[in-house]
Amino acid sequence: MELKSNVFCRKHIELYLTVRLVRLVTPGAISYMVEYVVLTVLLAQRRFIEYQALQRWRQWQYLTVPEVRSFRVGILGLVAFGSTVVQKLAAFGFLVRGWSRRPKNIATLFG
Repeated sequence: MELKSNVFCRKHIELYLTVRLVRLVTPGAISYMVEYVVLTVLLAQRRFIEYQALQRWRQWQYLTVPEVRSFRVGILGLVAFGSTVVQKLAAFGFLVRGWSRRPKNIATLFG
């Protein structure tokens, strides 16, 4: 596969210049996304997708599930959405690490 970076970049520049992007942060949207992220992390930690595949293949195999406190989760961006995700996952006992472009007071994340 040949990479045509000049075409790729030109298309993205044209898109950037013609499409208006809006950042929409509402309490409802944040709540839905936070719930989705927590669900996804729990599914990964409990190896649900792997168990689902084993069931589909009609195989029984015990899979070791890591303890919550040893399951690491990284969050990029600690503004409205990211900080809420950090709080929810930490409440479950997950080891959560966060990154922010700007310095954040970690104490404010946990009340």
